[in-house]
Amino acid sequence: MTTRGEMKTTGETTEEPVIASTPSVFTLPSGLEVFRLLPEDGPGLERLIEGCGDYSEISFGRAPGHASASSQLARSRDIVPTERTLPLGVRVEDELILGANAVLGYPDAETLVVDLLLIGPRYRGTGVGGEFVRALAEWAYEKGARRMRVDCHFTGDEEANAFWSRLGFTEFARFAESQTPAGPRARVLLSGPLPLR
Repeated sequence: MTTRGEMKTTGETTEEPVIASTPSVFTLPSGLEVFRLLPEDGPGLERLIEGCGDYSEISFGRAPGHASASSQLARSRDIVPTERTLPLGVRVEDELILGANAVLGYPDAETLVVDLLLIGPRYRGTGVGGEFVRALAEWAYEKGARRMRVDCHFTGDEEANAFWSRLGFTEFARFAESQTPAGPRARVLLSGPLPLR
């Protein structure tokens, strides 16, 4: 029998990690609970994306539109099986202040990929983003991940790059994509070993 989050093994073959189907995933050191986003969280995620217009400008070259949240979370599901995707959120009172999408066990069993991390503008610079990434990395390490990769978009503003660098991530690939009002956009892949230091 496999409990949530353990690796199922049979003989020499390692199967996919089992991700909890319950909303609560882990708790941050500050006491904020990280939960699995469910369909009913869509309106809160839409408000978060609308509040993070800079993310949409950098990622898509335009302001966020209706159904942005659904399309963001669907991106990963189109590439990897749904049981590996982990849409996550953090709330303060009734406000969704952080939204993320992680994929555990992709492209291999020892990798966690984060392809979306949104932090509400009022909560940037408070430490909640770094606290979340460290806790997510620790959680993934306990599930067997040994590296974490981040797939993100940057323009001339390298604030996001500095955020990931402070956490120990290094760039391993950069692809020029297009020109946006904020400047030339690039897709950047970052990597860091787990556990984070």
